[in-house]
Amino acid sequence: MAELELSRAGGSTADAVADAIRESILKGDFKRGVALKQDELAAKAGVSKIPVREALVKLEAEGLVQFSPNRGAVVVDLSVDEVQEITLMRIALETVLLREAIPYLKMPEYSLAAGLLNGIANEPDAFEWVKLDWAFHEALYKAANLPKILKMARQLYNNMARYMVEFRLIATGLNSQRQHRAILRASRRKNVGPASSFLENHILDTGKAIIGAMK
Repeated sequence: MAELELSRAGGSTADAVADAIRESILKGDFKRGVALKQDELAAKAGVSKIPVREALVKLEAEGLVQFSPNRGAVVVDLSVDEVQEITLMRIALETVLLREAIPYLKMPEYSLAAGLLNGIANEPDAFEWVKLDWAFHEALYKAANLPKILKMARQLYNNMARYMVEFRLIATGLNSQRQHRAILRASRRKNVGPASSFLENHILDTGKAIIGAMK
């Protein structure tokens, strides 16, 4: 089992453990279907089992972990149908975020998003790539000032991002970058409808790529 490095930058111990386990799942250190034994996690993190249990419950709520009667906590292995459903949920939430954000987006947000696109274009590591990818989307969504929807959207993104890392779907990033630039360009022009359409197609293509790799 991979080592767990805890961040001590604020928050509870359980939050730090959840962050470390989440990152290990997204990076593929904890594979789909793998049992996450609380005593082993506690030893790797240098904490008691109590914050580990709390962390696993939190990750269950995010859809990354599920509790099995016989195996305890297990990394969720999504079905094709579940990926399709998450894709539709992402579209529903993220298009709302973008539509609500566009009227309030200004040059700092556009500059941040453009800079992140440059980072994405030059990032060969799949895990770092998906972190930059979400940061790009978040740079456009935050202005909506809908933190609960943004949090849920991030959780859904994470459920798909781990498959993007596992299957190294950043190899399809050229088309993804075209879509990113189309979303950013339409957002700059305050063209809400086209920006939402570009985003919907972008998320749909991501879902299709994951499903294609799963089969």
